[in-house]
Amino acid sequence: MLPILTLLLLVTSATSSRNKHKEHDFPQQMVEPTTSFAMTRLAMSQANFGFDLYRAVAQESPGENIFMSPLTTSLVLAMLTAGAHGTTEQALSRALYFSHLRNPNVHSTFCDLIQKITSGKSVSKMAARIFAARNIKIKKEFLDVVEQNYHAKPENLHGPEEKDLKRINSWVEEKTDGKIKDFLQELPSNLRMLLLSAIYFKGKWEQQFYKDNTSPVWFHVNEENKTMVDMMYDSIYPVKAGRHPYLPYKVAQLEFQGDKNMLIFLPDEVTTNLTALEQSLSSDLLLNLTESQLKSGNRIVYLPRLRLKMKKDLSTALNHLGLDDLFMAPDFHKISEEPLIVSAVTHVATMDLTEEGAEAAAVTGVFLSRTNPIYPVFKVDRPFLFLIRDTSTGTVLFLGRVMDPTDAAVEEEEGAEGNHGKRRRGHGKRLHKTPTTGH
Repeated sequence: MLPILTLLLLVTSATSSRNKHKEHDFPQQMVEPTTSFAMTRLAMSQANFGFDLYRAVAQESPGENIFMSPLTTSLVLAMLTAGAHGTTEQALSRALYFSHLRNPNVHSTFCDLIQKITSGKSVSKMAARIFAARNIKIKKEFLDVVEQNYHAKPENLHGPEEKDLKRINSWVEEKTDGKIKDFLQELPSNLRMLLLSAIYFKGKWEQQFYKDNTSPVWFHVNEENKTMVDMMYDSIYPVKAGRHPYLPYKVAQLEFQGDKNMLIFLPDEVTTNLTALEQSLSSDLLLNLTESQLKSGNRIVYLPRLRLKMKKDLSTALNHLGLDDLFMAPDFHKISEEPLIVSAVTHVATMDLTEEGAEAAAVTGVFLSRTNPIYPVFKVDRPFLFLIRDTSTGTVLFLGRVMDPTDAAVEEEEGAEGNHGKRRRGHGKRLHKTPTTGH
């Protein structure tokens, strides 16, 4: 049995928590770095990899909600390329679109990209870490690359397993601001290395939704059924809106404070078949939409208040991207002389979508009313796809779809502390279409 190398991608995107002090594993810059051509090209490659990965996950998860972070996934795989050789390195470079860059300094460019992204107001934490068995000999050249460019400090696992689990889970809990606890229940028996990547996102809406306007509204799960969800509402909401260049989808861009936004793709008619849209996703499409297709204006906006969470082993999806070698007979001799094999690539992501965005303070002074026929309506009441981007670089931070919000209702704490005393805001009431003459 080969020694095991495990990749764990720990992601939490929180848009409804109190603002705490910022902490960066990637060093903060006194002056915000400028966006270079190399960074823009890398962001496009990272987006295309993310769309490929999303399509592979969607193929094996029909009808399910999806939420994932292309950024943390590509980051931890980029760390692997520093230790890969031969066909393994070539396969990783192809999947990550690094071969398109012709950039020998891709790792340092990745470092610059992350520093640029985390220098804004919305992303508060991003971190990477290597946990290794104490008797494995990791090559200095590999450690130099991952420490200098990804700030992934190595930490030895000394045992016993209970203490190692506690150290790993404590790191995860800290870097995700307490959103992911007790992530690992046990360690693989032959574990030699553990590569971790985490991002904690806080995005405060540029214009927050007024809480008193949130009310139960029907969400059409499919052509036959609908379910009640808490729907945020604003009668005068500034957005950039337009249409997909060749598919029947409305597109709206909602701004966070700082250089981040959310792009929502909403079908004209209720449908559970988003395949054509998913196949169309590319960095070129995003560039086309944001540069020429979307126009600024006010809309009447309805947006579900929800929480998404996904925990998934990405091994099968990565196999579809030509990375099956990672799990069979990879060449990682630039990491260690020991033969290493990837056992799992586990991805965990959560997102809260609420009225405030990231912080409950600073309410905007905008007049709100229940009816305003002057502005067009953008009502997210059917299955939709969304992504969150860093606009300064074009980097796709998060990507997902909502097919059924019934299990994605936000829980609000009634008490001040602890996980007890929570109430569910989602209603869960579902109507099935029946042959009647009334409404």
